[in-house]
Amino acid sequence: EVETRMQQLLQRQGGIKLGYNIKPVTIEEFNVDNVSMTTNGFEMLSSMVMTNFNLKNISLGNNNLSDSDLALLSQSLTQNKKAPLKSLILSFNKITCVGVEGLMNAVWGSSTLREIKLDNNMIKDRGAQLCSVVLGSIRLELLDVSFNKMSTVGVK
Repeated sequence: EVETRMQQLLQRQGGIKLGYNIKPVTIEEFNVDNVSMTTNGFEMLSSMVMTNFNLKNISLGNNNLSDSDLALLSQSLTQNKKAPLKSLILSFNKITCVGVEGLMNAVWGSSTLREIKLDNNMIKDRGAQLCSVVLGSIRLELLDVSFNKMSTVGVK
């Protein structure tokens, strides 16, 4: 059902799915919280992110997002550095340090990203340390890693 709604949204915005290749669309905000997307849904989302040069906000909270799902999104963000992404909400998922590493590599050097929410995931100390390394390369106003599995070692 989620994939069908995503396809309908893309068609309304001028995107046409051709396999996993999607014609460029002009979506600025993509909010798909609380829908338990499948891998197919993340593949479609990743294709859309790769070709959308206007995307400012992505919210994928509470979707059982795994590290492999996040890897698809991270790869798309890496390939589309032109997107003026400001906000990335990934709260209440199943992201670990593995997913955080790929994501931090993807957003490294972003001139537009201001907010990353990774709260309520499964991130340990190593993930917090990976986030802190990226802080020197981007101008975040908010990095939320609360309610994860990190100790004071990771927070320092």
